[in-house]
Amino acid sequence: MTLNGCQIEVAASIAPRMQGEPWQIRAKGAKLTQRSLARLTGKPENTISRQLRGEFGEVPGYLIAIIIAWEGMEADEREDWIAAVERELERRGK
Repeated sequence: MTLNGCQIEVAASIAPRMQGEPWQIRAKGAKLTQRSLARLTGKPENTISRQLRGEFGEVPGYLIAIIIAWEGMEADEREDWIAAVERELERRGK
């Protein structure tokens, strides 16, 4: 199954009201900030912003996957995820 097929299936079960919305709006609706996306990906905030606006073409699959996963998490799970990613990036010296 492709990411797109999975995306539709998962998105329908997590946030049906958001289907068809631009990913930037979906992230905002899930209270996922560009700053948090930058922290999770290790990329600059302005890069995330430009990718969500489609300046480099379609929104990258990794951002779509993060937004979908975020929609399905509770607040404590989200905090744990960010902390785990930051520990790993720190370990790598990034």
